[in-house]
Amino acid sequence: MFALFSRYYRDVAFETFSSDLSEKDVVWVFAQRGAVVGFTTLLVRESEREALLYSGDTVLERELWGSKLLQRAFLREIVRVKLRRPWRPAYWLLMSKGERTYLMMRRNFPVSYPRAGATAPSRLARVMDAFYAQKFGAAYDPERGLVRFGERRGAVREEHLAAQAAQREGGDAEAAFFLKRNPEHADGVELACIAELRLRDVPWQMKKFRRPAPSREIVLEV
Repeated sequence: MFALFSRYYRDVAFETFSSDLSEKDVVWVFAQRGAVVGFTTLLVRESEREALLYSGDTVLERELWGSKLLQRAFLREIVRVKLRRPWRPAYWLLMSKGERTYLMMRRNFPVSYPRAGATAPSRLARVMDAFYAQKFGAAYDPERGLVRFGERRGAVREEHLAAQAAQREGGDAEAAFFLKRNPEHADGVELACIAELRLRDVPWQMKKFRRPAPSREIVLEV
């Protein structure tokens, strides 16, 4: 897993990667033809009042970009958490240092922020600020919604940033918004995001993510 991660991100240390992994409650590993081709991790915190799902390290081989593997795995966890207490608010907290991650949230979760032309409702802003401030302390800038670690840590490698730019749709307003809000993303600065997870969105998401899986795909859940 770390070997794959370090091919896509620079300025990463195994100790930091291992520490991040150890705090997560859910890890999905995707393997194809016996090789690890991707993974995503999730921290889940539930109370009577709300449920919080926080995404940690995530990577997918470039040839599988657009395969919907990550989205389908995450949708399973949304349904599991929401069905346990359907009327309890649930939120996805995501940090993005690449536009693909940001666009995955914006294009698949209608109630998600930050976003172009809108301000997060106060209830979502409170949840987001409380979570990121507790987790990252002074590294979190609530005014700009950015997380800076003080040193380069886990920045996307230049060749993969170039690949993202090559796939960018001309004039995409959401991509332009991300680049404006997080101009230092190439240095590993993260844009703090939040999405509200609603059962009413699940049927639409299931239809959207019902894409044929890559051949010989194996999904392992740890």
